[in-house]
This record gives sequence, structure tokens and C-alpha cells, in this order.
Amino acid sequence: MATNRATTSVINRKCGDCTACCEGWQSANIDGHEMFPGRPCHFFGTTCTIYEFRPQTCKSYFCSWMLDDKKVFPEWFRPDLSGVILTHRDWEGGTYLEVRETGKEITPSVLSWIYEYGARNNMYLRVQVKGTWHSHGDQRFAESFPTTDR
Repeated sequence: MATNRATTSVINRKCGDCTACCEGWQSANIDGHEMFPGRPCHFFGTTCTIYEFRPQTCKSYFCSWMLDDKKVFPEWFRPDLSGVILTHRDWEGGTYLEVRETGKEITPSVLSWIYEYGARNNMYLRVQVKGTWHSHGDQRFAESFPTTDR
């Protein structure tokens, strides 16, 4: 099982107008309501209707763009601008970067930047392209994950 590394990090950027993590591209249970690709958070309209009282699941998730203290990910990689949500995750063999589409096809410039980042940092990648997941790493890593969300 892969886990989000964000829960122990320091927040370095602001969401601004971005609401991608609430729009139904991620999977989570928010106060008994399932959210998954194709189904936004039950409490999301144009903003979060329970923000002041949101559960720990919401309080503890931050995309890797927000946690990027060295500004490795450019400003245009904010999820609502780039069309992808970046999340560093841990798995049994180390850390990888998950790159999840947010309702539109990943662009060649985003894909190119991600692959260069992975190569430069010797980082395993799990990248969603046209709804299908592609794992980039060794065979054990590739075999650890399904190619679809559901």
C-alpha cells in the first residue's frame, strides 16, 4: 500500500484558486462520503462547504507542488494550471512520484518535464496518461500497481 508522504512535511505554497484535490480526481472517504475519479467530494461546490470543520483526511493532504520548499516544481505545475496533481508517496521499495490527471489529457510539456525530473532525481514515477497508469521504475515497482483506478 502506498502512502502520502505529505503528512509530515511543511507547507511552502498556497492553494490559491486551485481545488483539484477536492474535484474528484483523488480517492478518499470524507466523513462517510466516498470521493473518487469521476465523483467530487460531497462537500465541494465551488469551494469547500465544511472547510473550518473538515476532517483530518483533508487537513493532512497536500500535493507535492505545495510542499516543494526548493521550488523544483515550477509555478505552472500548480494542479489547476498544469492539469496534474503531484504526490510523493512511499511504497515498500522507497519513494515515487504519482502524477494524476485532473480531467484533461496530460500535455506533452508536462509529461516531458516529469520524465526529465524522474531521470534527474533517479525517481520512480507512476504517471496517468489518458486515464491509464504507467509505472516507470524497476520490474518490482511496475508490478506493484494496477493500470486503472477502479
